[in-house]
Amino acid sequence: MVVKGEKPDGGGRSRGGRPPQTAQQHEVARARILTATRAVFAEHGYYGVTVSRILKHLGMSRATFYRYFRNADEAVCTVIEAAGDASLVALHASVGEVEGSIAKVLAGIEAHLRWSSEQADIAQSLEAGIHDPQNPVSRMRERVHAEITELLVTEANATGRGNPDPLTLNVYITTMEHTSYHMRRTTSGDEAAENNARTIMIKCALALLGTPEDWKLLEADPATLGLAE
Repeated sequence: MVVKGEKPDGGGRSRGGRPPQTAQQHEVARARILTATRAVFAEHGYYGVTVSRILKHLGMSRATFYRYFRNADEAVCTVIEAAGDASLVALHASVGEVEGSIAKVLAGIEAHLRWSSEQADIAQSLEAGIHDPQNPVSRMRERVHAEITELLVTEANATGRGNPDPLTLNVYITTMEHTSYHMRRTTSGDEAAENNARTIMIKCALALLGTPEDWKLLEADPATLGLAE
């Protein structure tokens, strides 16, 4: 995709100057560009990311930028995909540490809340792109949702809970997403707001994915599932 106001892929690439001397220097320079790109994405959203705006954060020449990325679109897509990867890494790590279907769901909620906190600076720009097919956020979201769905189906089948209804899974995952985005958008992400979001997510998990036994556990000891009485 060619971002408005940018040169086509490869068209702006410059060979001037000397490239970094080591792989480490290369990675440091590339990371600096991505940090600046993330800041522009946070402030202006996907369609507002341009090389000029990225360079304002860097103090770097345009020629140097094009040694690392073909255009601003490639840089911002890298930032967006990295956010999606971070979500899945956190999810797999948390879910892998516990046993039991509901325990894994709760661990997944905690992982999502941590990820949401880490992405707070770009939360609004991510949310703005989730329903826009032309926005790479939408593609990243589809990939993440597909992997979460696969995890939920695998766990449900492995524990004899049956094959979950696809619409139910979609509603559950979308609810988790909406709750965290709403929290980041409307509050400063303080402890009270995060606890409220956690409670809502757990209740939705029980309502959509829970069994009668799960509800009995909640009734007997709400704190077991992270809920206050």
